[in-house]
Amino acid sequence: MAASKSQVSSKQPDQVLYARVPRSLKARTEGYAADHDLTLTAAVADLLQRGLEGGATAETVAELREHVRELVADKATLQSELQGARSELQALSALGSRVRQPVGSCPNLGCETPITGYDLFVTGSCPSCGSRLSGLLIGESEMSKSLNQQDFLLLIGALGALVGVALLAAKSS
Repeated sequence: MAASKSQVSSKQPDQVLYARVPRSLKARTEGYAADHDLTLTAAVADLLQRGLEGGATAETVAELREHVRELVADKATLQSELQGARSELQALSALGSRVRQPVGSCPNLGCETPITGYDLFVTGSCPSCGSRLSGLLIGESEMSKSLNQQDFLLLIGALGALVGVALLAAKSS
């Protein structure tokens, strides 16, 4: 019995709030009460509670809007970076296809294995006999005869495009 008395005594009775409101506001409140099957007092309490909660969350809404603006800006930056990465990937893809194509043959007499851009620029040696290929790059007369000049120039152009894309990417970041 003592527990129920302490529970009753700790509960505060409803308080009265007198307020004068414009006629239009009272009419709207009465409409709300009728629509929700409430007494006018219950409707006022419900609307007042909702208004107080809405006021408390107004800062949160403003913070969320600011966060959305930041996310939109971040998205634009990421899209720009993605476009740059796609350009780089396209250049790398073009270079990759060029590097796999034969640009000439091994200058070593008797070998004449086809030499690719990869062999020329990356390994620097013939994949078959291991002969050095650096002489092809510096134009040693006998060695450079085994190089197809058109394919070699296309490979150099692809390398130039790759370097250009890399420089643009470095400047934008």
